Amino acid sequence: MTDDEVESLTAAWRTRWGGDPIAYELRDRHADRWVRFHSLPESKRYAETEDEYEIILDRHHRVLAELGAEDGLYVIAGYFADARGRDSPDPRHPDAVPWLTIEPDDRSFFVIPLRLHVSTTSHDRRILDPLLRGVADD
Repeated sequence: MTDDEVESLTAAWRTRWGGDPIAYELRDRHADRWVRFHSLPESKRYAETEDEYEIILDRHHRVLAELGAEDGLYVIAGYFADARGRDSPDPRHPDAVPWLTIEPDDRSFFVIPLRLHVSTTSHDRRILDPLLRGVADD
């Protein structure tokens, strides 16, 4: 992504959603549109088998398809600085560029800055599945 594209994303985010792109804040600010999807039956948190990973991936791809992701999507991931003060985007997110830094405050669940990185991608399972598996593993 170019600097202009990152700036455009920031402006679009602020206009449409306001505030920072932090899940619990979105839930509070937009309760009328907030929904949570469970990735596994019976609200199970983590996959233990390849069959369960397939359920997770299938559910995520269905939601993305319903949201129109075939036209492309943004992948946003947050990283905390390591012990040396560097943040390292996940190798499964190689094209990510720095987007926003969220400073902790008295309402935060974190105590060091959260650095958000963003990339654009297509709705291609070969690209998204490694990222989605990483998210599923927490």
